[in-house]
Amino acid sequence: MILNASRLPTITRDLRSSRLWTLLLLLGSLALPPTAFALSESETTSILAQGRQLVVNGQMQQAYDLLTPHEFDLAGNADFDYLYGTAALDSGHPDLAIFALERVLAERPSFSGARLELARAYYEIGDNESARYQFDYLQGQNPPPNVRAAITSYLRAIDRLAGAYRPIHLPHFAAGAGWDSNANASTGTGQFLGFILDGENQETDSPMYFASLGDFYSRPLAPDLKLILTGAVSQRNYPDASFVNSTDVYANVGLEWNFGDTKISPTVGAAFNWLDGDSNLDRYLLDVLVTHSFTDEFKLRGGVNAAMHRFTNDLKIRDIDVYNGRLGFDYYLNAATGSVVSLMSSFGTDDTTEDRSPFDNDRWALALSASTIVAPSMLLAADAGYKNTDYDGDTNFFGRDREDDMYQASISLHLFDWPAQGWRTIARIAYTDVDSTIDLYTYDRTEVGFTFHRAFE
Repeated sequence: MILNASRLPTITRDLRSSRLWTLLLLLGSLALPPTAFALSESETTSILAQGRQLVVNGQMQQAYDLLTPHEFDLAGNADFDYLYGTAALDSGHPDLAIFALERVLAERPSFSGARLELARAYYEIGDNESARYQFDYLQGQNPPPNVRAAITSYLRAIDRLAGAYRPIHLPHFAAGAGWDSNANASTGTGQFLGFILDGENQETDSPMYFASLGDFYSRPLAPDLKLILTGAVSQRNYPDASFVNSTDVYANVGLEWNFGDTKISPTVGAAFNWLDGDSNLDRYLLDVLVTHSFTDEFKLRGGVNAAMHRFTNDLKIRDIDVYNGRLGFDYYLNAATGSVVSLMSSFGTDDTTEDRSPFDNDRWALALSASTIVAPSMLLAADAGYKNTDYDGDTNFFGRDREDDMYQASISLHLFDWPAQGWRTIARIAYTDVDSTIDLYTYDRTEVGFTFHRAFE
């Protein structure tokens, strides 16, 4: 799961709550001996001790209220400036924090804690290049793993924010291989209603390999509006089940409007599929997605789409008009490690274009996914889902009503910058089980594979 820029200010607050950060804070403060100005030495010591305790406890607003009246007397005292700058930043005053933290670094340029807070303050006011300079400097100081992960996340967010004001062109390539226990998603039964099934309608396992070439282009049209173009062509082959070798081409044109915490993304697209070299399916799509961030941790997503699926002449009975809706959320358990849980519900219907087709259906589904960074360059992801499809066409399937229950689960490991810088390797295993009232459509499937992915900036 990639971290959202709007959540990054919470990362170092998470770090500060850890014992490591508390130790860093205390050692940093103790390393800077207080000096008194108009206040007596005992008064200065008392104020700094109270402020230090409030900051360690995460009571930033109280620390800011305590320290602000003494800024005139104690500005220039590095101990005071660090505490005051930290409290000002996390109580909503990043501009004041910058002045205080810059005074600290002028006296103690090796104080990494103050530099990290200063980088965050620059980020908060939108001075991304100054923030980038400070984060880059810190990366070269061999910080602890959790601090390094936070710095990396900020730098990636700065890159994304910079991209919001300039065109982005990201062609990408992927290739991989694996094994599929049921390449044609068919029943394991050799007979149905007393008939011996053709081999193409029986479960067939096969190794598989694939490759794809795609492109992403984004161009700002206005400060809060972007044009987004995406497309790809891919080929997937099954040496032991060549009749399901698949060629796919798609292209999408979309817009992205930002209204504060709400983002609206309409998209139109087309996709074309060939099976074993023969045209199989054309799809045309209209989709609208709305995303709203209630807090740094909680994001709500919902949308609707409509599509036309048009098959080749032999399969015209399967032509459908598709209507879908979806509603779900993302909840970030720990922004510092990229831990996120997502739940998506969906519902829809397929209306067939042929009057006597049995493929009319209504369906609903639930999908749960989660991911977390388990090492600086490693992400673990898992998902599980259920879908119910109730067919209600004017014609039954072999004189019987059909209803399918699909269960799906997968787990994947993502390795970044491996086997080389800029590459991403994904190892994945997935399982699908379909239980249908019609035996012909009951099957299970296991897929194991790996993918190498590379984007070219």
